[in-house]
Amino acid sequence: MSCRSFIQRYISTLPEGQVFTTRDCLVYGTRATVDKALQRFVRLEQIIRLARGVFVRNIGNIKIPTMLEMAIIKAKAFGKELRIHGMDTASIHKLVEAGNQEPTYYVDGSTSSFAYQGRQIHLKKASKKRMMMSDSNAGRAIRALWAIGRKAIRWSHLDKISHLWHSNNEEKQKIYLAKAWMPAWLGDFFPPTRYLGPEPNWLKASAPCPGVRCNPEGSYVPFRRINKLGKSRS
Repeated sequence: MSCRSFIQRYISTLPEGQVFTTRDCLVYGTRATVDKALQRFVRLEQIIRLARGVFVRNIGNIKIPTMLEMAIIKAKAFGKELRIHGMDTASIHKLVEAGNQEPTYYVDGSTSSFAYQGRQIHLKKASKKRMMMSDSNAGRAIRALWAIGRKAIRWSHLDKISHLWHSNNEEKQKIYLAKAWMPAWLGDFFPPTRYLGPEPNWLKASAPCPGVRCNPEGSYVPFRRINKLGKSRS
């Protein structure tokens, strides 16, 4: 079978609305022959070109991907992880007047951009430290404060965005553990008021110390305050 036949067979197996990329088809031939085959299918209206190198089968009700969905598709096609840009999160929570003028996202690879729906989507290279946390509430909050910068950040910024982690102990714990990789100037806004880490040996004893509430699961007590004498403080 020819490259074109392989690709046509592959397209016919895709579920309705499934987006695919040029790189998904490279297994069927050289880059030149794959590009030529896809161009032919576009002309025949068997597939629709959504963006450069991104297509969808032209059948049924086609759901057009959002800017974020398209950015994720393009990033994954090149083996990149993607994160929401800090300035956009900062703008949503009124920490700054405006975010990025065009859709912009952090990636852990090289910087690039592409046209989609009449706009330019930018994938901006970010450091490993900035990419460390996922796009959880805590991760988005840290990247928003980070994007504001050392000279511009104020305590009022934390007051406006702290609801992203204060309402959830798991998110709150992520914030404090993230101090290991966030910039020192940002970490200083999160003073260590509670103990994070393994229980001391005296907490692991079968008989609990007076006044200490032991974790029934044994190995970890999040956010327990420990004083210098090794006793729990209420």
